[in-house]
Amino acid sequence: MEIKEGQTVLDVARDAGIYIPTLCTLDQLPNFGACRLCLVKIEGMRGFPPACSTPATDDMDVITDDEELNNLRRNVVLLLLSEHPNSCIVCDDKELCEKYRTCPMKAGQITGCQLCPNKEDCDLREIVEHLGIEKVDYEFNYKNLNLEREDPFFDRDYNLCILCGRCVRVCEEIREMSVLAFTKRGHETRIDTAFGKSHLETGCRFCGACVDVCPTGALSARGTKWHGKLDSEVKTVCGLCNINCGIVVGVKWGKVVSTVPDPTSYTNGQLCVLGRFCIAPIINHFDRLKYPLVRKDDWLIPVEWEEAIDYAVEGLKKYSPNDIGFVISSDLNNEAAFMMLELARVLGTTNIAVGTPAEGSVVQEALQGGGNALGVTHLYRMSDFTEEKLMKPDEISKLKAIYTTQHLAGIEEAEFLIIQDVFASKTSECASVVLPALSFIETEGSVLSFDGTLRSLNAAVEPYAKARPDWVITNDVLKGFGNENISTLEDVRSAFKDELKKVTLPEMQELFLDGKWLPRILKENKDPQYSYRGTDLTKKVGDLRILKEANQ
Repeated sequence: MEIKEGQTVLDVARDAGIYIPTLCTLDQLPNFGACRLCLVKIEGMRGFPPACSTPATDDMDVITDDEELNNLRRNVVLLLLSEHPNSCIVCDDKELCEKYRTCPMKAGQITGCQLCPNKEDCDLREIVEHLGIEKVDYEFNYKNLNLEREDPFFDRDYNLCILCGRCVRVCEEIREMSVLAFTKRGHETRIDTAFGKSHLETGCRFCGACVDVCPTGALSARGTKWHGKLDSEVKTVCGLCNINCGIVVGVKWGKVVSTVPDPTSYTNGQLCVLGRFCIAPIINHFDRLKYPLVRKDDWLIPVEWEEAIDYAVEGLKKYSPNDIGFVISSDLNNEAAFMMLELARVLGTTNIAVGTPAEGSVVQEALQGGGNALGVTHLYRMSDFTEEKLMKPDEISKLKAIYTTQHLAGIEEAEFLIIQDVFASKTSECASVVLPALSFIETEGSVLSFDGTLRSLNAAVEPYAKARPDWVITNDVLKGFGNENISTLEDVRSAFKDELKKVTLPEMQELFLDGKWLPRILKENKDPQYSYRGTDLTKKVGDLRILKEANQ
Protein backbone atom coordinates (compact mmCIF):
# COMPACT_ATOMS: atom_id res chain seq x y z
CA MET A 1 0.00 0.00 0.00
CA GLU A 2 1.07 3.60 -0.52
CA ILE A 3 2.75 5.31 2.41
CA LYS A 4 2.04 9.01 2.81
CA GLU A 5 4.75 11.43 3.84
CA GLY A 6 5.07 11.75 7.59
CA GLN A 7 3.15 8.57 8.43
CA THR A 8 4.27 6.35 11.27
CA VAL A 9 4.12 2.57 11.40
CA LEU A 10 0.97 2.90 13.50
CA ASP A 11 -0.65 5.18 10.90
CA VAL A 12 0.05 2.75 8.09
CA ALA A 13 -1.18 -0.21 10.12
CA ARG A 14 -4.46 1.57 10.88
CA ASP A 15 -4.94 2.50 7.22
CA ALA A 16 -4.47 -1.19 6.40
CA GLY A 17 -6.97 -2.28 9.05
CA ILE A 18 -4.29 -3.83 11.26
CA TYR A 19 -4.93 -3.45 14.98
CA ILE A 20 -2.04 -2.40 17.22
CA PRO A 21 -3.05 -1.67 20.83
CA THR A 22 -2.32 1.78 22.23
CA LEU A 23 -3.60 3.91 25.08
CA CYS A 24 -1.81 7.23 24.63
CA THR A 25 -2.26 8.17 20.97
CA LEU A 26 -4.77 10.80 19.91
CA ASP A 27 -5.88 12.09 16.52
CA GLN A 28 -4.75 15.67 15.81
CA LEU A 29 -1.75 15.32 18.16
CA PRO A 30 1.86 14.22 17.63
CA ASN A 31 2.40 10.71 18.90
CA PHE A 32 3.60 10.46 22.47
CA GLY A 33 5.07 7.00 22.97
CA ALA A 34 4.08 6.84 26.64
CA CYS A 35 2.09 3.64 27.07
CA ARG A 36 4.58 1.26 25.37
CA LEU A 37 1.77 -0.95 24.10
CA CYS A 38 2.34 -0.39 20.39
CA LEU A 39 5.76 -2.04 20.40
CA VAL A 40 6.52 -3.88 17.14
CA LYS A 41 9.39 -5.75 15.50
CA ILE A 42 11.10 -4.14 12.51
CA GLU A 43 13.70 -6.02 10.45
CA GLY A 44 17.12 -4.42 10.82
CA MET A 45 16.12 -2.41 13.88
CA ARG A 46 17.22 -3.33 17.40
CA GLY A 47 14.75 -3.91 20.23
CA PHE A 48 11.04 -3.26 20.00
CA PRO A 49 10.39 0.24 18.60
CA PRO A 50 7.02 1.90 19.32
CA ALA A 51 4.84 1.94 16.20
CA CYS A 52 3.38 5.35 17.09
CA SER A 53 6.68 7.23 16.87
CA THR A 54 8.60 5.22 14.26
CA PRO A 55 8.50 6.74 10.74
CA ALA A 56 7.27 4.31 8.10
CA THR A 57 9.22 3.58 4.91
CA ASP A 58 8.34 1.63 1.78
CA ASP A 59 10.90 -1.13 2.31
CA MET A 60 10.08 -1.76 5.96
CA ASP A 61 9.33 -5.33 7.13
CA VAL A 62 7.17 -5.07 10.27
CA ILE A 63 5.74 -7.70 12.62
CA THR A 64 2.82 -6.26 14.60
CA ASP A 65 1.48 -9.38 16.32
CA ASP A 66 3.29 -12.41 17.67
CA GLU A 67 3.57 -14.14 21.02
CA GLU A 68 6.74 -12.33 22.08
CA LEU A 69 5.18 -8.93 21.40
CA ASN A 70 1.94 -9.87 23.13
CA ASN A 71 3.84 -11.08 26.19
CA LEU A 72 5.55 -7.71 26.41
CA ARG A 73 2.22 -5.97 26.06
CA ARG A 74 0.62 -8.20 28.68
CA ASN A 75 3.33 -7.34 31.17
CA VAL A 76 2.79 -3.63 30.58
CA VAL A 77 -0.98 -3.97 31.03
CA LEU A 78 -0.61 -6.16 34.12
CA LEU A 79 1.52 -3.48 35.76
CA LEU A 80 -1.18 -0.95 34.97
CA LEU A 81 -3.84 -3.25 36.41
CA SER A 82 -1.90 -3.69 39.62
CA GLU A 83 -2.93 -0.12 40.52
CA HIS A 84 -6.21 0.04 38.63
CA PRO A 85 -9.54 -1.40 39.89
CA ASN A 86 -9.77 -4.52 37.74
CA SER A 87 -12.67 -6.66 38.92
CA CYS A 88 -14.49 -5.87 35.67
CA ILE A 89 -11.63 -7.60 33.85
CA VAL A 90 -10.66 -10.63 35.92
CA CYS A 91 -13.88 -11.53 37.78
CA ASP A 92 -15.05 -15.12 37.24
CA ASP A 93 -18.66 -13.92 37.14
CA LYS A 94 -18.03 -11.19 34.59
CA GLU A 95 -20.30 -12.56 31.88
CA LEU A 96 -23.24 -13.19 34.22
CA CYS A 97 -22.77 -9.80 35.79
CA GLU A 98 -22.84 -8.03 32.43
CA LYS A 99 -25.98 -9.92 31.44
CA TYR A 100 -28.09 -9.30 34.54
CA ARG A 101 -26.69 -6.19 36.22
CA THR A 102 -27.07 -3.72 33.40
CA CYS A 103 -27.36 -0.54 35.48
CA PRO A 104 -24.43 0.89 37.44
CA MET A 105 -24.79 1.46 41.17
CA LYS A 106 -25.09 5.05 42.35
CA ALA A 107 -21.77 5.46 44.15
CA GLY A 108 -19.05 8.06 43.88
CA GLN A 109 -15.79 6.24 44.58
CA ILE A 110 -14.95 3.71 41.88
CA THR A 111 -13.60 0.37 43.07
CA GLY A 112 -15.11 -2.19 40.71
CA CYS A 113 -16.93 -2.90 37.49
CA GLN A 114 -20.46 -1.87 38.45
CA LEU A 115 -19.30 1.53 39.67
CA CYS A 116 -17.31 2.58 36.61
CA PRO A 117 -18.76 5.26 34.28
CA ASN A 118 -16.63 3.87 31.43
CA LYS A 119 -18.01 0.37 31.85
CA GLU A 120 -19.59 0.43 28.39
CA ASP A 121 -16.61 1.99 26.61
CA CYS A 122 -13.26 1.33 28.27
CA ASP A 123 -10.10 1.43 26.14
CA LEU A 124 -8.10 -0.45 28.77
CA ARG A 125 -10.66 -3.23 28.98
CA GLU A 126 -10.69 -3.56 25.18
CA ILE A 127 -6.94 -4.10 25.18
CA VAL A 128 -7.15 -6.59 28.06
CA GLU A 129 -9.64 -8.65 26.09
CA HIS A 130 -7.52 -8.43 22.93
CA LEU A 131 -4.48 -9.71 24.82
CA GLY A 132 -6.46 -12.48 26.51
CA ILE A 133 -5.64 -11.41 30.07
CA GLU A 134 -7.84 -13.34 32.52
CA LYS A 135 -6.04 -12.78 35.82
CA VAL A 136 -3.67 -10.34 37.47
CA ASP A 137 -0.79 -12.01 39.32
CA TYR A 138 0.44 -8.81 40.92
CA GLU A 139 -1.02 -7.74 44.24
CA PHE A 140 -3.58 -4.97 43.75
CA ASN A 141 -2.48 -1.67 45.29
CA TYR A 142 -5.41 0.73 45.50
CA LYS A 143 -4.16 4.32 45.39
CA ASN A 144 -6.90 5.48 47.77
CA LEU A 145 -6.97 9.02 46.37
CA ASN A 146 -9.86 11.28 47.27
CA LEU A 147 -12.67 11.73 44.77
CA GLU A 148 -12.48 15.32 43.48
CA ARG A 149 -15.91 16.92 43.09
CA GLU A 150 -15.40 20.53 44.12
CA ASP A 151 -15.60 21.81 40.53
CA PRO A 152 -18.69 21.90 38.30
CA PHE A 153 -19.62 19.52 35.49
CA PHE A 154 -17.21 16.60 35.92
CA ASP A 155 -15.71 14.39 38.62
CA ARG A 156 -12.12 13.26 38.90
CA ASP A 157 -11.22 9.88 40.36
CA TYR A 158 -7.50 9.52 39.81
CA ASN A 159 -7.58 6.04 41.32
CA LEU A 160 -8.48 5.06 37.76
CA CYS A 161 -5.78 7.14 36.08
CA ILE A 162 -3.15 5.22 34.09
CA LEU A 163 -1.02 8.32 33.31
CA CYS A 164 -1.56 8.03 29.55
CA GLY A 165 -1.25 11.82 29.29
CA ARG A 166 -4.19 12.26 26.91
CA CYS A 167 -5.98 14.82 29.10
CA VAL A 168 -2.81 16.87 29.61
CA ARG A 169 -2.04 16.96 25.92
CA VAL A 170 -5.53 17.74 24.64
CA CYS A 171 -5.81 20.58 27.15
CA GLU A 172 -2.42 22.03 26.24
CA GLU A 173 -2.04 21.30 22.54
CA ILE A 174 -5.61 21.40 21.22
CA ARG A 175 -7.58 23.55 23.67
CA GLU A 176 -4.49 25.71 24.39
CA MET A 177 -5.44 26.12 28.06
CA SER A 178 -2.71 24.13 29.88
CA VAL A 179 -4.88 23.55 32.94
CA LEU A 180 -3.55 20.02 33.54
CA ALA A 181 -0.02 18.73 34.00
CA PHE A 182 1.99 15.78 35.30
CA THR A 183 2.94 16.52 38.90
CA LYS A 184 5.33 14.91 41.40
CA ARG A 185 7.80 12.21 40.40
CA GLY A 186 8.29 8.45 40.23
CA HIS A 187 5.65 6.30 41.89
CA GLU A 188 3.94 9.47 43.15
CA THR A 189 3.37 10.88 39.64
CA ARG A 190 -0.19 11.99 39.01
CA ILE A 191 -2.31 14.34 36.92
CA ASP A 192 -3.24 17.61 38.61
CA THR A 193 -3.56 21.34 38.15
CA ALA A 194 -0.75 23.75 38.94
CA PHE A 195 -0.25 23.96 42.73
CA GLY A 196 -3.27 21.72 43.22
CA LYS A 197 -5.76 24.54 42.52
CA SER A 198 -9.38 23.85 41.67
CA HIS A 199 -10.23 23.93 37.98
CA LEU A 200 -12.31 27.06 38.54
CA GLU A 201 -9.25 28.84 39.94
CA THR A 202 -7.13 27.91 36.92
CA GLY A 203 -9.51 29.49 34.41
CA CYS A 204 -10.63 26.12 32.99
CA ARG A 205 -13.41 26.56 30.41
CA PHE A 206 -14.90 23.13 31.22
CA CYS A 207 -15.05 22.19 27.55
CA GLY A 208 -14.90 18.51 28.50
CA ALA A 209 -12.13 17.63 26.05
CA CYS A 210 -10.20 15.96 28.87
CA VAL A 211 -13.25 13.89 29.78
CA ASP A 212 -13.76 12.82 26.18
CA VAL A 213 -10.22 11.51 25.72
CA CYS A 214 -9.88 9.74 29.09
CA PRO A 215 -9.64 6.00 28.33
CA THR A 216 -10.57 4.71 31.78
CA GLY A 217 -13.20 6.92 33.42
CA ALA A 218 -10.81 8.77 35.71
CA LEU A 219 -12.59 11.88 34.39
CA SER A 220 -16.36 11.56 34.07
CA ALA A 221 -19.28 13.86 33.31
CA ARG A 222 -21.18 14.21 36.56
CA GLY A 223 -24.65 14.64 35.12
CA THR A 224 -24.51 11.74 32.67
CA LYS A 225 -22.29 9.09 34.26
CA TRP A 226 -24.98 6.81 35.68
CA HIS A 227 -27.35 6.18 32.80
CA GLY A 228 -25.66 2.95 31.71
CA LYS A 229 -25.80 1.66 28.16
CA LEU A 230 -27.59 4.04 25.81
CA ASP A 231 -30.73 3.04 23.93
CA SER A 232 -29.72 5.03 20.87
CA GLU A 233 -27.41 7.75 19.57
CA VAL A 234 -28.32 10.48 17.07
CA LYS A 235 -25.97 12.79 15.20
CA THR A 236 -27.07 16.41 14.90
CA VAL A 237 -25.65 19.89 15.52
CA CYS A 238 -25.77 22.10 18.59
CA GLY A 239 -28.14 25.07 18.40
CA LEU A 240 -26.81 27.12 21.32
CA CYS A 241 -24.55 29.25 19.14
CA ASN A 242 -24.10 29.73 15.41
CA ILE A 243 -20.91 27.69 15.16
CA ASN A 244 -23.26 24.67 15.29
CA CYS A 245 -20.73 22.09 16.42
CA GLY A 246 -21.46 18.48 15.52
CA ILE A 247 -22.78 16.48 18.47
CA VAL A 248 -23.84 12.92 19.16
CA VAL A 249 -26.92 12.83 21.37
CA GLY A 250 -27.23 9.92 23.78
CA VAL A 251 -30.81 8.75 24.40
CA LYS A 252 -32.01 6.63 27.32
CA TRP A 253 -35.60 6.02 28.47
CA GLY A 254 -36.79 8.28 25.66
CA LYS A 255 -34.86 11.26 27.04
CA VAL A 256 -31.67 13.07 26.12
CA VAL A 257 -29.12 12.01 28.74
CA SER A 258 -25.82 13.09 27.16
CA THR A 259 -24.17 14.98 24.34
CA VAL A 260 -20.62 14.37 23.16
CA PRO A 261 -18.68 15.86 20.23
CA ASP A 262 -19.07 14.25 16.82
CA PRO A 263 -15.49 13.35 15.80
CA THR A 264 -16.45 13.53 12.11
CA SER A 265 -17.81 17.09 12.24
CA TYR A 266 -16.11 20.17 10.87
CA THR A 267 -15.36 21.27 14.43
CA ASN A 268 -12.83 18.41 14.73
CA GLY A 269 -14.55 16.66 17.62
CA GLN A 270 -14.49 19.70 19.94
CA LEU A 271 -17.27 21.40 21.93
CA CYS A 272 -17.70 24.16 24.47
CA VAL A 273 -19.20 23.76 27.93
CA LEU A 274 -22.73 24.41 26.65
CA GLY A 275 -22.73 21.73 23.97
CA ARG A 276 -20.86 19.18 26.07
CA PHE A 277 -22.58 19.41 29.46
CA CYS A 278 -25.64 21.67 29.32
CA ILE A 279 -27.96 20.40 26.59
CA ALA A 280 -29.40 17.45 28.55
CA PRO A 281 -30.27 19.43 31.71
CA ILE A 282 -31.69 22.28 29.61
CA ILE A 283 -33.90 20.04 27.48
CA ASN A 284 -35.13 18.05 30.50
CA HIS A 285 -35.74 21.07 32.72
CA PHE A 286 -39.00 21.08 34.66
CA ASP A 287 -39.71 24.64 33.45
CA ARG A 288 -40.51 23.55 29.90
CA LEU A 289 -43.80 24.75 28.41
CA LYS A 290 -45.93 21.61 28.15
CA TYR A 291 -49.27 22.57 26.59
CA PRO A 292 -51.04 25.52 24.94
CA LEU A 293 -52.45 28.17 27.26
CA VAL A 294 -55.08 30.86 26.69
CA ARG A 295 -55.87 33.73 29.04
CA LYS A 296 -59.41 33.57 30.37
CA ASP A 297 -60.65 35.85 33.17
CA ASP A 298 -57.04 36.88 33.72
CA TRP A 299 -55.92 33.24 34.17
CA LEU A 300 -53.84 31.19 31.76
CA ILE A 301 -55.85 28.04 31.15
CA PRO A 302 -54.59 24.87 29.37
CA VAL A 303 -56.48 24.27 26.11
CA GLU A 304 -56.22 22.09 23.04
CA TRP A 305 -54.11 23.27 20.13
CA GLU A 306 -57.08 24.13 17.92
CA GLU A 307 -58.51 26.53 20.49
CA ALA A 308 -55.14 28.18 21.11
CA ILE A 309 -54.52 28.72 17.38
CA ASP A 310 -58.03 30.10 16.85
CA TYR A 311 -57.59 32.45 19.79
CA ALA A 312 -54.28 33.71 18.38
CA VAL A 313 -55.73 34.22 14.89
CA GLU A 314 -58.84 36.04 16.08
CA GLY A 315 -56.76 38.22 18.36
CA LEU A 316 -54.39 39.27 15.55
CA LYS A 317 -57.32 40.07 13.24
CA LYS A 318 -58.40 42.85 15.60
CA TYR A 319 -55.30 44.93 14.88
CA SER A 320 -54.05 46.82 11.87
CA PRO A 321 -50.70 45.86 10.31
CA ASN A 322 -49.06 48.95 11.82
CA ASP A 323 -50.06 47.82 15.32
CA ILE A 324 -48.65 44.28 14.99
CA GLY A 325 -45.02 43.33 15.59
CA PHE A 326 -42.96 40.14 15.47
CA VAL A 327 -39.93 39.10 17.51
CA ILE A 328 -37.99 36.43 15.63
CA SER A 329 -35.45 34.64 17.79
CA SER A 330 -32.08 34.11 16.15
CA ASP A 331 -32.17 30.66 17.81
CA LEU A 332 -34.99 29.57 15.47
CA ASN A 333 -34.07 27.15 12.71
CA ASN A 334 -34.43 28.31 9.11
CA GLU A 335 -37.81 26.68 8.59
CA ALA A 336 -39.31 28.32 11.67
CA ALA A 337 -37.84 31.76 10.90
CA PHE A 338 -39.09 31.58 7.31
CA MET A 339 -42.63 30.81 8.48
CA MET A 340 -42.58 33.75 10.90
CA LEU A 341 -41.47 36.08 8.12
CA GLU A 342 -44.17 34.62 5.86
CA LEU A 343 -46.80 35.32 8.52
CA ALA A 344 -45.57 38.90 8.84
CA ARG A 345 -45.82 39.28 5.05
CA VAL A 346 -49.36 37.89 4.96
CA LEU A 347 -50.41 40.27 7.75
CA GLY A 348 -48.81 43.16 5.88
CA THR A 349 -46.47 44.30 8.64
CA THR A 350 -42.78 45.17 8.54
CA ASN A 351 -42.57 45.59 12.30
CA ILE A 352 -39.96 42.94 13.00
CA ALA A 353 -37.27 42.64 15.65
CA VAL A 354 -34.66 39.90 15.77
CA GLY A 355 -33.92 38.67 19.27
CA THR A 356 -30.37 38.71 20.65
CA PRO A 357 -28.92 40.78 17.78
CA ALA A 358 -25.16 40.68 17.32
CA GLU A 359 -22.76 43.26 16.00
CA GLY A 360 -19.22 43.01 14.70
CA SER A 361 -17.44 40.16 12.94
CA VAL A 362 -19.00 36.94 11.74
CA VAL A 363 -17.35 35.13 14.65
CA GLN A 364 -18.81 37.58 17.16
CA GLU A 365 -22.22 37.12 15.57
CA ALA A 366 -21.84 33.35 15.85
CA LEU A 367 -21.00 33.43 19.54
CA GLN A 368 -23.31 36.24 20.63
CA GLY A 369 -26.11 36.29 18.11
CA GLY A 370 -27.98 33.02 18.57
CA GLY A 371 -27.93 29.49 17.23
CA ASN A 372 -28.96 30.51 13.71
CA ALA A 373 -28.00 34.17 13.60
CA LEU A 374 -26.65 33.99 10.04
CA GLY A 375 -29.64 32.03 8.74
CA VAL A 376 -32.20 34.41 10.25
CA THR A 377 -30.27 37.39 8.87
CA HIS A 378 -30.21 36.04 5.32
CA LEU A 379 -33.84 34.91 5.42
CA TYR A 380 -34.78 38.43 6.48
CA ARG A 381 -32.97 39.82 3.47
CA MET A 382 -34.48 37.22 1.13
CA SER A 383 -38.01 38.11 2.26
CA ASP A 384 -37.66 41.67 0.94
CA PHE A 385 -37.36 43.17 4.40
CA THR A 386 -34.61 45.74 4.74
CA GLU A 387 -32.26 45.80 7.71
CA GLU A 388 -32.76 49.54 7.99
CA LYS A 389 -36.37 48.84 8.97
CA LEU A 390 -35.44 46.19 11.50
CA MET A 391 -36.89 47.31 14.81
CA LYS A 392 -35.13 47.26 18.14
CA PRO A 393 -36.82 45.42 21.02
CA ASP A 394 -37.63 48.66 22.85
CA GLU A 395 -39.35 49.98 19.71
CA ILE A 396 -41.47 46.88 19.21
CA SER A 397 -42.58 46.97 22.85
CA LYS A 398 -44.67 50.06 22.00
CA LEU A 399 -46.92 48.11 19.61
CA LYS A 400 -50.35 46.85 20.62
CA ALA A 401 -50.09 43.23 19.38
CA ILE A 402 -46.83 41.28 19.58
CA TYR A 403 -46.01 37.75 18.42
CA THR A 404 -42.70 36.66 19.97
CA THR A 405 -40.70 33.46 19.71
CA GLN A 406 -38.61 34.11 22.80
CA HIS A 407 -38.67 35.70 26.23
CA LEU A 408 -38.09 39.44 25.89
CA ALA A 409 -38.25 41.92 28.73
CA GLY A 410 -40.37 45.02 28.12
CA ILE A 411 -43.14 43.57 25.94
CA GLU A 412 -45.31 42.27 28.78
CA GLU A 413 -47.66 45.29 28.62
CA ALA A 414 -48.83 44.66 25.05
CA GLU A 415 -52.62 44.51 24.63
CA PHE A 416 -52.36 41.18 22.85
CA LEU A 417 -49.25 39.08 23.40
CA ILE A 418 -48.54 35.72 21.77
CA ILE A 419 -45.44 33.83 22.91
CA GLN A 420 -44.17 30.75 21.12
CA ASP A 421 -41.32 29.43 23.23
CA VAL A 422 -39.62 26.47 24.90
CA PHE A 423 -39.49 27.67 28.52
CA ALA A 424 -41.87 29.39 30.88
CA SER A 425 -40.80 32.97 31.56
CA LYS A 426 -42.03 36.35 32.76
CA THR A 427 -43.12 36.98 29.19
CA SER A 428 -45.24 33.80 29.08
CA GLU A 429 -46.78 34.67 32.46
CA CYS A 430 -48.14 37.89 30.93
CA ALA A 431 -49.13 36.46 27.56
CA SER A 432 -52.61 36.25 26.04
CA VAL A 433 -51.67 33.00 24.27
CA VAL A 434 -48.83 30.59 25.07
CA LEU A 435 -47.74 28.18 22.32
CA PRO A 436 -45.23 25.53 23.52
CA ALA A 437 -42.43 24.88 21.01
CA LEU A 438 -39.89 22.09 20.69
CA SER A 439 -36.19 22.74 21.19
CA PHE A 440 -33.52 22.33 18.51
CA ILE A 441 -32.76 18.83 19.81
CA GLU A 442 -36.32 17.58 19.28
CA THR A 443 -37.17 18.72 15.78
CA GLU A 444 -35.99 18.41 12.19
CA GLY A 445 -34.74 21.50 10.42
CA SER A 446 -31.65 23.35 9.28
CA VAL A 447 -29.35 26.16 10.33
CA LEU A 448 -26.93 28.32 8.36
CA SER A 449 -23.71 28.08 10.34
CA PHE A 450 -21.39 31.05 10.73
CA ASP A 451 -19.11 29.67 7.99
CA GLY A 452 -21.98 29.89 5.46
CA THR A 453 -22.71 26.15 5.38
CA LEU A 454 -26.27 24.85 5.58
CA ARG A 455 -26.40 22.11 8.24
CA SER A 456 -29.18 19.76 9.28
CA LEU A 457 -30.84 19.42 12.67
CA ASN A 458 -32.07 15.91 13.46
CA ALA A 459 -34.68 15.08 16.07
CA ALA A 460 -33.04 12.95 18.76
CA VAL A 461 -36.14 12.25 20.88
CA GLU A 462 -39.92 12.28 20.63
CA PRO A 463 -41.75 15.62 21.12
CA TYR A 464 -41.91 16.89 24.69
CA ALA A 465 -45.45 16.78 26.16
CA LYS A 466 -47.76 18.64 23.71
CA ALA A 467 -45.08 20.93 22.31
CA ARG A 468 -44.80 21.21 18.53
CA PRO A 469 -42.14 22.31 16.02
CA ASP A 470 -42.07 26.09 15.57
CA TRP A 471 -42.75 25.94 11.85
CA VAL A 472 -45.84 23.77 12.40
CA ILE A 473 -47.28 26.18 14.97
CA THR A 474 -46.76 29.25 12.79
CA ASN A 475 -48.10 27.42 9.75
CA ASP A 476 -51.30 26.64 11.65
CA VAL A 477 -51.66 30.35 12.43
CA LEU A 478 -51.07 31.11 8.74
CA LYS A 479 -53.87 28.75 7.79
CA GLY A 480 -56.18 30.83 9.95
CA PHE A 481 -55.53 33.69 7.52
CA GLY A 482 -56.30 31.56 4.49
CA ASN A 483 -52.73 30.66 3.56
CA GLU A 484 -52.71 26.92 2.71
CA ASN A 485 -49.50 26.86 0.65
CA ILE A 486 -47.37 24.87 3.10
CA SER A 487 -48.09 21.30 4.21
CA THR A 488 -44.71 19.61 4.78
CA LEU A 489 -41.26 20.51 6.05
CA GLU A 490 -39.89 20.03 2.56
CA ASP A 491 -42.40 22.60 1.26
CA VAL A 492 -40.88 25.13 3.63
CA ARG A 493 -37.31 24.16 2.86
CA SER A 494 -37.74 24.31 -0.90
CA ALA A 495 -38.66 27.99 -0.59
CA PHE A 496 -35.23 29.02 0.66
CA LYS A 497 -32.64 26.23 0.63
CA ASP A 498 -31.21 27.04 -2.81
CA GLU A 499 -30.76 30.69 -1.87
CA LEU A 500 -29.11 29.93 1.47
CA LYS A 501 -26.73 27.49 -0.19
CA LYS A 502 -25.39 30.41 -2.23
CA VAL A 503 -24.21 32.24 0.88
CA THR A 504 -20.42 32.41 0.90
CA LEU A 505 -18.15 34.00 3.45
CA PRO A 506 -14.69 34.19 1.84
CA GLU A 507 -13.27 36.00 4.88
CA MET A 508 -13.80 32.79 6.87
CA GLN A 509 -11.37 30.67 4.89
CA GLU A 510 -8.27 31.75 6.78
CA LEU A 511 -9.87 30.66 10.04
CA PHE A 512 -9.91 26.98 9.02
CA LEU A 513 -6.23 26.57 8.21
CA ASP A 514 -5.70 24.24 11.16
CA GLY A 515 -7.70 22.05 13.51
CA LYS A 516 -7.44 24.45 16.44
CA TRP A 517 -9.68 27.27 15.19
CA LEU A 518 -12.63 26.43 17.44
CA PRO A 519 -10.65 26.22 20.73
CA ARG A 520 -8.91 29.45 19.75
CA ILE A 521 -12.02 31.54 19.23
CA LEU A 522 -13.68 30.06 22.30
CA LYS A 523 -10.61 30.95 24.34
CA GLU A 524 -10.68 34.52 23.03
CA ASN A 525 -14.39 34.88 23.79
CA LYS A 526 -14.19 36.55 27.19
CA ASP A 527 -17.94 37.02 27.61
CA PRO A 528 -19.78 33.89 26.40
CA GLN A 529 -23.50 34.02 25.76
CA TYR A 530 -25.36 31.75 28.13
CA SER A 531 -28.86 32.14 26.73
CA TYR A 532 -31.33 30.35 24.48
CA ARG A 533 -34.40 32.08 23.09
CA GLY A 534 -34.02 34.86 25.62
CA THR A 535 -33.79 32.50 28.59
CA ASP A 536 -30.78 32.78 30.90
CA LEU A 537 -29.34 29.26 30.91
CA THR A 538 -27.47 29.82 34.15
CA LYS A 539 -30.90 29.71 35.81
CA LYS A 540 -31.50 26.27 34.30
CA VAL A 541 -28.08 24.70 34.92
CA GLY A 542 -26.63 25.23 38.39
CA ASP A 543 -23.07 24.29 37.40
CA LEU A 544 -23.18 26.85 34.58
CA ARG A 545 -24.12 29.54 37.08
CA ILE A 546 -21.12 28.57 39.22
CA LEU A 547 -18.83 28.83 36.19
CA LYS A 548 -20.20 32.22 35.17
CA GLU A 549 -19.85 33.64 38.68
CA ALA A 550 -16.27 32.36 38.88
CA ASN A 551 -15.40 34.13 35.61
CA GLN A 552 -16.83 37.49 36.65
